[in-house]
Amino acid sequence: MQSITGNKRLSFYQMIATISARFVAARVENIDATIQQALADIGAFFGADRSYIFEFSDNHQIADNTFEWCAPNVPAEIENLKNLPMAMYGEWIHQWRKGISIPVRDVLELPADSPERALLEPQGMRSVIMVPLPGEEDLQGIFGFDIMDAPFDWKEEHIALLQVIGEIIASAIQRKRADEFFRLRQLISRIAVNFINLPTSQVDDTVRSALTQIRQFLRLTSIDVIRPVPRSLKAERRALLARLRRHNHLLSTTHELGMETPSDQPALVILLRHSNQELGVLIATHESRRSFEQADIRDSLQLVTDLIAGTFVRKTTEQKVEFLAYYDELTELPNRSLLSSRIERAVQLSADQPNCCALLFLDFDHFKRINDSVGREAGDLLLLEISKRLRKVISEGDVLARVGGDQFAILVESDGIWGDESLLRIRNIAETVRMEMVRPFRLKGQTFHGSASLGIVHLNPEETPSSLLKKAELAMYRAKAQGRNSFQFYDPEMQKQALDRAQLYTDLRAAIADRQFEVYYQAQVNAAKEVIGAEALVRWNHPQRGLLSPAYFIQFAEETGLIGQIGMLVLEKACLEIKKLEKLGYSLPVAVNISANHILQEDFVDSVANLTKSMAIEPHMLKLEITESAMIQDTETVVQRMRALISMGFRFSLDDFGTGYSSLSYLKLFPIHEIKLDMRFVQDMLQSKEDAAIAELVFSLAKVLKLEVIAEGVSEVSQYDFLRELGCERFQGYLFSKPVARRDFEALVVQGSRHNVSLKG
Repeated sequence: MQSITGNKRLSFYQMIATISARFVAARVENIDATIQQALADIGAFFGADRSYIFEFSDNHQIADNTFEWCAPNVPAEIENLKNLPMAMYGEWIHQWRKGISIPVRDVLELPADSPERALLEPQGMRSVIMVPLPGEEDLQGIFGFDIMDAPFDWKEEHIALLQVIGEIIASAIQRKRADEFFRLRQLISRIAVNFINLPTSQVDDTVRSALTQIRQFLRLTSIDVIRPVPRSLKAERRALLARLRRHNHLLSTTHELGMETPSDQPALVILLRHSNQELGVLIATHESRRSFEQADIRDSLQLVTDLIAGTFVRKTTEQKVEFLAYYDELTELPNRSLLSSRIERAVQLSADQPNCCALLFLDFDHFKRINDSVGREAGDLLLLEISKRLRKVISEGDVLARVGGDQFAILVESDGIWGDESLLRIRNIAETVRMEMVRPFRLKGQTFHGSASLGIVHLNPEETPSSLLKKAELAMYRAKAQGRNSFQFYDPEMQKQALDRAQLYTDLRAAIADRQFEVYYQAQVNAAKEVIGAEALVRWNHPQRGLLSPAYFIQFAEETGLIGQIGMLVLEKACLEIKKLEKLGYSLPVAVNISANHILQEDFVDSVANLTKSMAIEPHMLKLEITESAMIQDTETVVQRMRALISMGFRFSLDDFGTGYSSLSYLKLFPIHEIKLDMRFVQDMLQSKEDAAIAELVFSLAKVLKLEVIAEGVSEVSQYDFLRELGCERFQGYLFSKPVARRDFEALVVQGSRHNVSLKG
């Protein structure tokens, strides 16, 4: 169309009016679509091949094709026209700044050596017009269209009306940019508010969230905070770092920075600095360098960087203060408080995925004995080694915490895995933990053997962290009660047992204070069936439940640390009985079983020595029985205390011989005078050739080692006869006497002095 006449002029004016009306009515969010429609209308009206808008950077260094319309069968070029140097426009820039449009009737009519022809001809353009888009202070871009196949006469009327459209489009772009800047400032304000009084634990998540919001708003390719300052900047690219330190920001490219990206993109680097501390850098990348040339975008990113830097510094400071509130100082593991907060979050997951999450409560068996025997420093080393092994067991996402002295907890979160599959995973974790704790620990040249008891409870949304921890702990105590070195899942019956245990503890404390314990005595006889001593056996005379055997309370007393007080009461009563028998004219030693926990107490040696001294008892009259299981708890300490007491005249008996871990080695290692053949061998030796052979071996070995042997649990004459054939000289069991009260035992001793103890049956 070479001129506008008649209907064409009317159509042109109607189009201009329609475009103007659209822009007036357009909401900010619709401006892009309105611009696109305007380019399509104008391009089609003039029969153009392409219509487009280029926006310029604030410093007029970079131009980007930001909008484009193409006629049918004309390929789009917008993606290829980014980050263009504005120097290619030559003198046109000065014309546009003056508000003058540049029409080119025929590119081929331009001087052959002109930069304008060199720019346009290779693109296949025959005729173009470029209309300035004025800004408030300076040129913000151009819009124009290209005709490929023929020249076109651009009339003054065309140009004047197109400049009107240019001003309308420029105004719309300014409105859009002002709105974007306003919304960007709002976003920065919201981000800044989120950083106020931000808990330390939420800093990293909040920073990530802030960067994500910035990336989405500015349509960045990426934005990351890298701490500390990358080594590549400190070494290979020190010149870039020097520029960065001078200006606090640096506009570069991904490849120049040494970043591995598919294509080289503009990158803005801002120094993450607080006072004089260089914490790292913020690196943002975008397909358009022009975006980073905009002062409002660069200033906003600088503000975010400053917020992050200040927050990181505060986080470091607060972490130093808060660390002990949420983490264990020794192992640096989460403590009970932090674990509880993680449990709160995990219980929500369990609402939709049954059995997906579980809490494992671990207690290292007999840790106190090790700690007491080798000192706190070695005990701390053991705890560090335990935590190190547990760290290797758990998966990413699980939580390992130290919740007490030698107690640890593992929160297992199996998001996406639930039901039987989750149960199997949790069981496997528990078994792996158990096996790790059984492996010997080598610390400071010493080897320690241990094990762990574990309790497991599944999370559900009706529970609190406190109740879940309590239930897991109850399950752990069930594992201990069943022999340790195992794991147990919680069931409601444990709650009742816990209440029973609490009541038992209260009753035991009262029993110790009120001296409710009685000692029964079971006679020990020689081959002539004469009473030659006795074993003291404790009974609890409960005010409501009557006489209770030690099977009911001894193990619990050991677990709760009350065994030492009970043990001293038994020793005291045994000494009183020795004195009473002496008054009756009988010198009979009394054996007292000493628990592992009792002998490992610091004051054990002094307490026993002072007791016999205060009651004028010869030490050899009090025989101390110790089990093999007690010996393995802390071999070195046990031997030291045995030798100390032996040097005073006390004698030791090895109880339950043959049932422990390495009985023969203990005969050589421990300073014992007597071994007690366990009743299980005695009761089975007539039916089992193996037990008979073991019994025979024990007597032969004792003879060589010059040790006395006493067979316990003798209940039948045939057992007695067989033991006599093996050379046994000392016996204890129901065949001779049941455990009896003090007065009944004294009567038995008096009767036995007149007649040998009768064999029953």
